[in-house]
Amino acid sequence: MKKMMKKIWACLLACTMIVTMLPGLMVNVKAATSYELRIGDTEVTDENLSGAGWSYDPSTKTLTLDGLNCQKSKVGEGVIHSYRDLNLVLKNENKIENLASALSGNWQSGIRVNGKLTISGSGSLITTGGTGYTSHGISVNSLIINSGTITATGQEAEGSSGIYARNGVTINGGKLIAQASTSSGGVKPRNRMWRNFYFKWR
Repeated sequence: MKKMMKKIWACLLACTMIVTMLPGLMVNVKAATSYELRIGDTEVTDENLSGAGWSYDPSTKTLTLDGLNCQKSKVGEGVIHSYRDLNLVLKNENKIENLASALSGNWQSGIRVNGKLTISGSGSLITTGGTGYTSHGISVNSLIINSGTITATGQEAEGSSGIYARNGVTINGGKLIAQASTSSGGVKPRNRMWRNFYFKWR
C-alpha cells in the first residue's frame, strides 16, 4: 500500500513539474503576412505564394499566370482580387470566370484591382464577369497593357462592361478585345467604361 502511495505521489509530482514547464516550452506562432490578394478562394500570403497555374512575387507585386483556369462565384469582388497595385504576367492560356448571379453586390468581376493593374507577357487571358448586379471582365482604378492577348467580357447585368477603369486605360502593345452585353438596367456607358472595344498592336 505504501509503495502504491509513493508511486501515486511521484506521478502527481511529475505531472506538476510538466505543467509548470509548459509555458516555457510553448512555441510562438507567427501570423502569416497577407499581400491583400486572392486567387479564387485562396489568400496569397508569405506562406502561400503559388498554386495551380499561378505564382506571386511580393518583392515586385507580380502575379504570374501560367495555364490558370479558375471559375468561382464571387459576389461584390473579383475571382482575382487585389487591394493594391498589381503587375500581371501572362504565360500560355489563362481563363478566369466569375459565376456569380446575385442581384446585389456591385462589381462581380473576373479581375478586380483596387489600384493600378499592369499586364504584360506573351500569353493570353480570357476574363469574364458574373451575371448579377454589375458585370465587368476587368475592374480597376487604372489599366496599363504592355503586351499579351486579353479578352475581357461583361455579361448581361444591370450594368455591364468589358473593362471598367476609373482613371483610364493605357495601351502600349498587345491585343485587347473588350466586350459587354446590353445593360438591363439602362445604365449608359461612362467615359471610363470600355464596353465594346478591339485593339491590336503590331
